[in-house]
Amino acid sequence: MEGISYVLIAEIGNLEHVTYKYTVAGTASEKTVTEKQATEFFGQNIKDCAKSAKLLDELLAKTRLK
Repeated sequence: MEGISYVLIAEIGNLEHVTYKYTVAGTASEKTVTEKQATEFFGQNIKDCAKSAKLLDELLAKTRLK
């Protein structure tokens, strides 16, 4: 889900964070991924991916979603 959050933040212009809930072994948890965290993961401004197919491809490869 974290990788998908990075891609959503990259591609949706006004999206600044994604929060998702999940359950593991009966324990419910919640995680928020911010634009800042996505940028740190990618190594450059995450929003640049919306402007460049090459950068989006790099993000997809880095998140292993490709």
